[in-house]
Amino acid sequence: MPLLEDIPALEICGACNQLFTDFDTTTGRLIWNEIWKSRSYKYRRIRSELEHSASAGCTFCSKVAFHDGHYRRGDANDNQITKAVRFPEPRPHWYPSPEEEIILEVEFDADRGALGFWPRRGVQLVDGPASNQILSLHWRLYATVDDPVTAAIPQRAVLSDFSSPSSFDQIRRQMDKCLTSHERCHIHKSTELPTRLIELSPLGKPEAARLRYSQAEISSYCALSYCWGDFQPFATTIKRYNSYLQCLPCSNMPKTIRDAFRVARHMGMRYIWIDSLCIVQDDYNDVQREIAKMRSIYMGSQFTISVASASNCNQGFLGMQCGPADGLFRLRVRVDQDTLGWTLIQEYSRDWPTIAGHFQPINERAWTLQESLLTTRLFIFTKTTMVWRCIEGYSSDPEVGIDWEEWASSCGYSSPILKQIRDPDIYDYPPQHGVHFDSARAPIWRTWHAAVQSYSARKLTNVTDKLLAISAIANLFAPYLGGNYLAGLWKQYLVYDLMWMVNPGPQTRIVLPEYPSWSWTAVQASIDFSVVGRIHFASAEILYCHTTLSNDGAPFGSITSHKLIIKAYLKEVFLSNCVSTISDVGGKPLSNLWLERDGSHSYGGSSPSNDSSTRAWCLALGGTRHDDQNITVWDAMVIMRSLDYPGCYRRVGYVRGRFPDADPLFRWEECDKVTIAIV
Repeated sequence: MPLLEDIPALEICGACNQLFTDFDTTTGRLIWNEIWKSRSYKYRRIRSELEHSASAGCTFCSKVAFHDGHYRRGDANDNQITKAVRFPEPRPHWYPSPEEEIILEVEFDADRGALGFWPRRGVQLVDGPASNQILSLHWRLYATVDDPVTAAIPQRAVLSDFSSPSSFDQIRRQMDKCLTSHERCHIHKSTELPTRLIELSPLGKPEAARLRYSQAEISSYCALSYCWGDFQPFATTIKRYNSYLQCLPCSNMPKTIRDAFRVARHMGMRYIWIDSLCIVQDDYNDVQREIAKMRSIYMGSQFTISVASASNCNQGFLGMQCGPADGLFRLRVRVDQDTLGWTLIQEYSRDWPTIAGHFQPINERAWTLQESLLTTRLFIFTKTTMVWRCIEGYSSDPEVGIDWEEWASSCGYSSPILKQIRDPDIYDYPPQHGVHFDSARAPIWRTWHAAVQSYSARKLTNVTDKLLAISAIANLFAPYLGGNYLAGLWKQYLVYDLMWMVNPGPQTRIVLPEYPSWSWTAVQASIDFSVVGRIHFASAEILYCHTTLSNDGAPFGSITSHKLIIKAYLKEVFLSNCVSTISDVGGKPLSNLWLERDGSHSYGGSSPSNDSSTRAWCLALGGTRHDDQNITVWDAMVIMRSLDYPGCYRRVGYVRGRFPDADPLFRWEECDKVTIAIV
């Protein structure tokens, strides 16, 4: 956590600064006292002055101008939302007069720590392109301990030095409580160590570290979860291996790794596991072998350090400084004629810990998902907060009365998978042939789907890692889902696992041809599953499905070949090459359908009536029956002939439609079932 002087000052104009530091020229009273004690103060500005201050970057003036509906046209389609209002010359005719007086009422609600700007004349606050009216603009104010402004601002900012012994003592108490008294966390015992670990010198001794080959010893260790970012110049390689067994060049290591060494030592740990150092990065067999052990490594760690706010390994996490992008600033406030203090101001938070309650860089990366979900205990570092997470929940020291679950969700974290699937009262009723499938009775399978959906939205530097980076999670689920794993899908649920689609909306959709087109791993895009808590049926029949592993020692890892043979209803259609529409063989567009393409595809034949369409087929997988509405929602994958594998097809998209509302596409009884191979 940064010190007060490390937090950037709020950029405001001279007039706005007077609200917090000067005396009213009419009454002679301190303006801030009027705002605080009377809870309101009439703030008068000439519009041209406010526009000038907004253009110069004043936080308050630019926010007022941005939300002032007088700068927007009446037609909502013309209201293009940008980060700032522009004041061009000549002045747009719908802009209000620059000479008019604007009156805002500034108030401070001490109970909530909320500073509000309320329009009283000349301003109409709106939000969004539809210009929905809003009542006021708000910021939160916080006072640091022992600052003079604490008399007026009761909300406290806890500026802890994360690297101080007292900070480590606080979180050490959380860990000791979990280790000794949390029954659901399974009282921690020493475990078999991973193949290699970093051995650290004890606290009080000169800082030193070395790579150690464990020889299956029994002991305790912690692990590190972080964003690599750029290339790791000091990662373990075949050439460095022997020298690292003697001593690591600690002073040259990336700052995140040095900080992790420091945390581990203060937490009383002798060993720490770090992937870039404990796996020989240029030894293919070692990489494959150790990645296959990720499940046991993270589940066996006493705790895992999660470096939430650093986007690369050189940033570190002890003493990270807040920047303008974090939205936290300091603001000078005059308490009386002789005393000035500092308040911290932030626009969106509800309380101090939630200042860091936004999506964290670590949770944008695909590899870090399994590291977070598999570990029983997670020690989370954001720029402003240290939080302990275990199966019992989230906590901080000192305790703060906020909804940590909501905070964690906004940061991109979720509960450990062990909490979700190790309940003896939770088990699945898998689908049976010829019987409708109630997915609400398969909670573990749906938990897997939730993990996949979260994973698919994350970034991968190397797309060849698509299966590897979730392999530890798959390894954990295997005993619960039948064990037969097929490139991200489970044989026991295969027809229903095929019912996935790329999420609609703006996102990059990259097709990965090295993966099975029928698997969600074939697209680098956020995906969703159609099977959600309802009664479903399968119309397709899986005759054969096989994948060949690239390494027999990694049963949930990369594959080298794949094929699916399926018997299903098939209907010929044509896809528009320009928009997401689908038509029948005569060129008639089909309506009441939801079509999502997996990505860009250039193969296939053209429509006989329209050269801008491509020949394809819809393959019926099954659907959902809604008896209360007398409708059936059908799910079908869209396929085309493969140019690379003669006689086979590739999936290129997904379509859903309601029968009888949808066009005749979903009258499958008019079709024959055919057997085809999909690669």
